[in-house]
Amino acid sequence: MNVLELRESDGVFDFVVDGVSLRSLLRTDNTSTLRRWDRPEGFARELVDGDGSLEGRVPIYACRECRVKLDTWDGGHAVRIGRSDGRIIWHEIEEFGNSVGDDGEQLDFTPTGIGPFEFDPAQYRAPLEPLMT
Repeated sequence: MNVLELRESDGVFDFVVDGVSLRSLLRTDNTSTLRRWDRPEGFARELVDGDGSLEGRVPIYACRECRVKLDTWDGGHAVRIGRSDGRIIWHEIEEFGNSVGDDGEQLDFTPTGIGPFEFDPAQYRAPLEPLMT
Protein backbone atom coordinates (compact mmCIF):
# COMPACT_ATOMS: atom_id res chain seq x y z
CA MET A 1 0.00 0.00 0.00
CA ASN A 2 1.01 3.57 -0.63
CA VAL A 3 1.39 6.19 2.11
CA LEU A 4 -0.13 9.68 1.79
CA GLU A 5 1.41 12.68 3.51
CA LEU A 6 0.81 16.41 3.30
CA ARG A 7 3.78 18.76 3.46
CA GLU A 8 3.09 22.40 4.21
CA SER A 9 5.14 25.33 2.96
CA ASP A 10 3.89 28.90 3.41
CA GLY A 11 0.36 27.68 4.02
CA VAL A 12 0.18 25.50 0.89
CA PHE A 13 0.01 21.73 1.24
CA ASP A 14 1.70 19.38 -1.21
CA PHE A 15 0.52 15.82 -1.71
CA VAL A 16 3.35 13.37 -1.05
CA VAL A 17 2.99 9.67 -1.85
CA ASP A 18 5.65 7.28 -0.57
CA GLY A 19 7.95 10.22 0.14
CA VAL A 20 7.68 11.71 -3.38
CA SER A 21 5.96 15.04 -4.12
CA LEU A 22 3.19 14.60 -6.68
CA ARG A 23 3.69 18.21 -7.73
CA SER A 24 7.27 17.43 -8.72
CA LEU A 25 6.23 14.18 -10.44
CA LEU A 26 3.65 16.12 -12.46
CA ARG A 27 6.20 18.85 -13.20
CA THR A 28 3.60 21.53 -12.60
CA ASP A 29 3.65 25.12 -11.41
CA ASN A 30 0.09 24.70 -10.14
CA THR A 31 -0.39 24.67 -6.39
CA SER A 32 -2.36 22.36 -4.15
CA THR A 33 -6.07 22.98 -3.71
CA LEU A 34 -5.38 22.60 0.03
CA ARG A 35 -4.25 26.07 1.13
CA ARG A 36 -4.54 27.14 4.74
CA TRP A 37 -5.95 30.61 3.93
CA ASP A 38 -8.65 29.19 1.62
CA ARG A 39 -10.57 27.21 4.26
CA PRO A 40 -9.33 23.83 2.98
CA GLU A 41 -12.03 21.75 4.68
CA GLY A 42 -14.12 21.50 1.49
CA PHE A 43 -11.39 19.96 -0.65
CA ALA A 44 -10.16 17.83 2.28
CA ARG A 45 -13.68 16.45 2.72
CA GLU A 46 -13.90 15.69 -1.03
CA LEU A 47 -10.64 13.75 -0.73
CA VAL A 48 -11.93 11.74 2.23
CA ASP A 49 -15.44 11.16 0.87
CA GLY A 50 -14.29 10.59 -2.71
CA ASP A 51 -17.13 12.72 -4.06
CA GLY A 52 -15.49 14.82 -6.74
CA SER A 53 -16.83 18.18 -7.82
CA LEU A 54 -15.22 17.96 -11.28
CA GLU A 55 -17.26 15.36 -13.12
CA GLY A 56 -16.59 12.82 -10.36
CA ARG A 57 -12.97 13.84 -9.89
CA VAL A 58 -11.39 15.72 -6.98
CA PRO A 59 -9.11 18.64 -7.92
CA ILE A 60 -5.71 18.32 -6.23
CA TYR A 61 -3.67 21.03 -7.99
CA ALA A 62 -4.95 24.28 -9.49
CA CYS A 63 -3.72 27.60 -10.81
CA ARG A 64 -1.65 29.42 -8.22
CA GLU A 65 -3.49 32.68 -8.99
CA CYS A 66 -6.92 31.19 -8.19
CA ARG A 67 -7.38 31.78 -4.49
CA VAL A 68 -10.81 30.74 -3.25
CA LYS A 69 -12.64 29.69 -6.42
CA LEU A 70 -11.37 26.88 -8.61
CA ASP A 71 -11.19 28.26 -12.18
CA THR A 72 -11.25 25.35 -14.62
CA TRP A 73 -10.19 27.65 -17.48
CA ASP A 74 -6.79 27.94 -15.80
CA GLY A 75 -6.47 24.15 -15.62
CA GLY A 76 -5.01 21.87 -13.01
CA HIS A 77 -4.87 18.22 -11.97
CA ALA A 78 -7.60 16.01 -10.55
CA VAL A 79 -8.04 12.40 -9.44
CA ARG A 80 -10.96 9.99 -9.42
CA ILE A 81 -11.17 8.32 -6.01
CA GLY A 82 -12.61 4.85 -5.48
CA ARG A 83 -12.88 2.17 -2.83
CA SER A 84 -12.20 -1.53 -3.20
CA ASP A 85 -11.46 -4.37 -0.77
CA GLY A 86 -11.08 -2.00 2.17
CA ARG A 87 -8.67 0.31 0.32
CA ILE A 88 -8.93 3.86 -0.98
CA ILE A 89 -7.74 4.08 -4.56
CA TRP A 90 -6.55 7.14 -6.43
CA HIS A 91 -6.93 6.20 -10.06
CA GLU A 92 -4.63 7.83 -12.60
CA ILE A 93 -4.15 11.56 -12.07
CA GLU A 94 -5.54 13.62 -14.95
CA GLU A 95 -4.81 17.12 -16.16
CA PHE A 96 -7.94 19.20 -16.70
CA GLY A 97 -8.86 22.34 -18.56
CA ASN A 98 -11.70 23.93 -20.48
CA SER A 99 -12.03 24.08 -24.23
CA VAL A 100 -14.61 25.34 -26.68
CA GLY A 101 -15.87 23.03 -29.40
CA ASP A 102 -18.86 22.67 -31.67
CA ASP A 103 -21.02 21.78 -28.67
CA GLY A 104 -19.87 24.80 -26.68
CA GLU A 105 -17.68 24.91 -23.59
CA GLN A 106 -16.50 21.60 -22.17
CA LEU A 107 -14.16 20.32 -19.50
CA ASP A 108 -11.41 18.09 -20.87
CA PHE A 109 -9.34 15.53 -18.96
CA THR A 110 -5.97 14.14 -20.13
CA PRO A 111 -4.27 11.16 -18.40
CA THR A 112 -0.83 11.86 -16.93
CA GLY A 113 0.39 8.29 -16.51
CA ILE A 114 0.82 8.87 -12.75
CA GLY A 115 -1.15 6.49 -10.53
CA PRO A 116 -2.99 4.48 -9.45
CA PHE A 117 -2.21 4.65 -5.74
CA GLU A 118 -3.78 2.45 -3.03
CA PHE A 119 -4.08 3.60 0.58
CA ASP A 120 -5.12 2.13 3.90
CA PRO A 121 -8.21 4.17 4.90
CA ALA A 122 -7.00 5.05 8.42
CA GLN A 123 -3.56 6.15 7.22
CA TYR A 124 -5.12 8.08 4.32
CA ARG A 125 -7.53 10.02 6.55
CA ALA A 126 -4.93 10.88 9.21
CA PRO A 127 -3.26 13.81 7.38
CA LEU A 128 -6.57 15.13 5.98
CA GLU A 129 -8.79 15.10 9.09
CA PRO A 130 -7.07 18.04 10.86
CA LEU A 131 -7.97 20.22 7.84
CA MET A 132 -11.67 19.37 8.11
CA THR A 133 -12.23 21.09 11.46
